[in-house]
Amino acid sequence: MNPKTSYPTTPVDLWSAWNAWVGNLLAGNRMPLSGDVKQWIEAWGEVVGQVGLFNVNFANSANPSAERAIVSKYSYGRQLGRILDVLEPLVEANKSLTDPKELKEFENMVKEIRNRKAPRLSPVEVVDAVRAWRDHSPETYRQDLDILLAQLGELRTAVDRGAQ
Repeated sequence: MNPKTSYPTTPVDLWSAWNAWVGNLLAGNRMPLSGDVKQWIEAWGEVVGQVGLFNVNFANSANPSAERAIVSKYSYGRQLGRILDVLEPLVEANKSLTDPKELKEFENMVKEIRNRKAPRLSPVEVVDAVRAWRDHSPETYRQDLDILLAQLGELRTAVDRGAQ
């Protein structure tokens, strides 16, 4: 036994020693109900991910009920389309007032939106539609097919040249 080691002799000393030992043992950890508890509580959408095909967050809206009513009648895509329908001719007529870089970005955005909204058939759907011509008008099928192939050839030539 080391003669310099002091042992607690009173209940207060014993309690102080115990607290020091537990404090060193737990160093920075909190016992239940012993202090500030910080916990991230996730919102339902963060926990389960996407709930529907489209999820719209109205939490940041100044008037969520009005926003819900508007979006139920006019989707964001429909709103954007109508805005672009009005804005595009105004921008076109006033090109000199617009920064060329911003103008190009706007034109690219409009073009991309229009392309995405345009009805698109897959090559398989096109071939199926052409095959259906044979059943509806066998007498003109070969003539219609020749016209289609000529037009497709013209499109291919334009694409090969870089034009669209």
